[in-house]
Amino acid sequence: MKLVTFNIRCDCGEDGRNNFCFRKPLILEKLRREAPDAVCFQEALPHVAAWLKEALPDYSVIGCGRSETLEDEQMAVAYRKDRLNLIAMETFWLSETPWAPGSRYPRQSICPRTGTEALFQDLASRQVFRLTNVHLDHEFPEARERALAQLLARAEDRRLFPRAPEVIAGDMNAEPQDPEMALLKTAPYRLGYRRHRRYLPRLRAGGPALLHRLYPDQGLYLRGGGKMDGRGGRSVSLRPLSGVRRPPSVRRKGMMGEL
Repeated sequence: MKLVTFNIRCDCGEDGRNNFCFRKPLILEKLRREAPDAVCFQEALPHVAAWLKEALPDYSVIGCGRSETLEDEQMAVAYRKDRLNLIAMETFWLSETPWAPGSRYPRQSICPRTGTEALFQDLASRQVFRLTNVHLDHEFPEARERALAQLLARAEDRRLFPRAPEVIAGDMNAEPQDPEMALLKTAPYRLGYRRHRRYLPRLRAGGPALLHRLYPDQGLYLRGGGKMDGRGGRSVSLRPLSGVRRPPSVRRKGMMGEL
């Protein structure tokens, strides 16, 4: 199974020849070549999410805006309808009141931050797994640290399929060595990091989770708990989602993962 995390870049009309309207065919061509089973998009404004639903007929696209009125950027998740069955879906806010739309931590940028969580069954292997798409705060390390703690606490408090493998993907707005990322180095999590090269680790069924980072901002987290595709382990390969024209400041923000 192939998963993708992709910061599609907020379409604010400030990028000149790299504006979203010019990148549309490149995005579609790259997704066509890679043929992922699920894609985690960050910074998808409502009109971009609407375009994704129209332009990707083989996928269902879920998610909602992060504001109190469910507008603004969303952490959209697109999944292949012929490969994955959606069992449950939830949007939550990274805050002290995750059920309150538009809520934030006291020390955070003006931008609310959300997670889009989906529980899937792989129709090929019958394996159930959970995928969460996030975009952490870009200003305050404290907000990123609290958000990571919130995500890990959710992973420890599952009621529905509690032992299903978990994937947390998205734009972390942090380097692996930053202090707020230390949470992910504690058991049962390990940090794996490679830059500009392919990385294929192995993860035993039921073993510790792995955090795989190919570029600074984008992350793909795997949490153990069962077999994938009927094998005794899972292999993960990561490589950049390259070839999609973006401004230099955001050109690193794509990553592929295969389960």
